[in-house]
Amino acid sequence: MIHMALRLDAVGPLGRVERTPAGGLRVPATVAREGVLSYPWGREYVPRSTLEASAPQLNGLPVTLSHPNERRVDSHNWRRTSAGHAGEDARLDGDTQGVTLYVQREDAVAAVEAGTHRQLSMGYDAELDPTPGVAPSGERYDAIQTARTYNHIALVQQARGGSTLALRLDDAGDATFEEPAGAGGSGDMKRKIRIDGVEYEIEAPESFFQAHGIAETRRADELKAERARADVAEGERDALTGERDQLKARLDDATDPARLDERVKARSELEAAARKVLGDKADLAGKTDRQVMEMSIRTDEKEDLSARSDDYSRGAFEARCAAPAPRREDGLDRARRAVAGPRQDDRPSPLQAAISRLRQDQAEAATRPLGGAR
Repeated sequence: MIHMALRLDAVGPLGRVERTPAGGLRVPATVAREGVLSYPWGREYVPRSTLEASAPQLNGLPVTLSHPNERRVDSHNWRRTSAGHAGEDARLDGDTQGVTLYVQREDAVAAVEAGTHRQLSMGYDAELDPTPGVAPSGERYDAIQTARTYNHIALVQQARGGSTLALRLDDAGDATFEEPAGAGGSGDMKRKIRIDGVEYEIEAPESFFQAHGIAETRRADELKAERARADVAEGERDALTGERDQLKARLDDATDPARLDERVKARSELEAAARKVLGDKADLAGKTDRQVMEMSIRTDEKEDLSARSDDYSRGAFEARCAAPAPRREDGLDRARRAVAGPRQDDRPSPLQAAISRLRQDQAEAATRPLGGAR
């Protein structure tokens, strides 16, 4: 459904004019009829159902002398533009709409009496169904007027007789149709239509509907792009929310006293185990747990363990710490082993050999008979 705003349609001459006691004019008027209306952009069919639904709106409508420059009558320009009003007898007679008009302003009364402004031009909004077809009368049309919203009734010299016709085509008022000077509705000149600030040049009547379709497609594309931008923004927002939640969880974990005690205890145990391998003078300050474990299991200072998993590093570290410490080979250690224990090759030290021989001689002397050998 395409919404076309503010038609300015001619509907023919006035009926019999009567003067009122106040000096105005009372004019019975036929304002609309079922049938096909011809516009520069195409032909629109007005069914009886549309006239029947909109007839009550005629009651009390303002009457103007020509169409106002603003193209509409409202509370801001009513005092300046209104030349009278419609009565309260709006009716549908067969295939026509009618209502009595009351012309009150002096210049409008003079124009009607002089015969210069005896045609009517309706100002109204219309909704269109751009489906072509053939009316019951046999006339071809390009669209159907499915609804009307009346604004005013203008007394005019000749409908659409000016050099420029501007019609608003939607509620926002951002689409206009302009007929170039001299066109006169003959259809033999190119015309321009502006929709949402984009100008299209049309020739054939159906080109209007093509241009409007292009505009609708552009609007849909813009809406799709806007929704895509909104989706990206929502994704970024969700990502930031996830990062915030992670940071909050890490902060809560870092400031939890119980968890802090556990980490301090685990670190102390890790360093104590590492020093069994690295020695008491190993510098572990500022090292991560992974770095401490790599220092403990590395067999070569240049060995790269970065590709190893955390599980491998921890397993190798625990295995290394569980193995007995290597024997020291400095001079003090060799002296201690010489005095207090067997050497690494399990051979007795000279002192231990001398003690062993002394004990053996004592044992043999104790078993000899007194007085010497017999």
